[in-house]
Amino acid sequence: MPCYTVNLMTVEFNMKNINILKKALEKLGYNYRYGEKTNQLDIPSMNASFDLKNQNVSIPRYYSDDLNKIKRAYSETVVEEIAKKKKWIIKKMGNKLQLRRY
Repeated sequence: MPCYTVNLMTVEFNMKNINILKKALEKLGYNYRYGEKTNQLDIPSMNASFDLKNQNVSIPRYYSDDLNKIKRAYSETVVEEIAKKKKWIIKKMGNKLQLRRY
């Protein structure tokens, strides 16, 4: 295989809210571009493309760990948004979140 060949993988990523995805990416420190007409979000530093219409991500295989970090951050942001709406308290316990209602 030539050294200039990049193996891409496409992963299903159920993103329901673009604003939550943007918050998660900002939390992780990624710079991104969002095209409203194409409904696609790109991260140039990773050569990643999030297709929001088809709910999938195209990314080079060697960035799979970064994609997992983005998925976790997206999930955490969803939980934080729901907790804020419901007025619950979030407590981090390692890599888990605990919600309390008072």
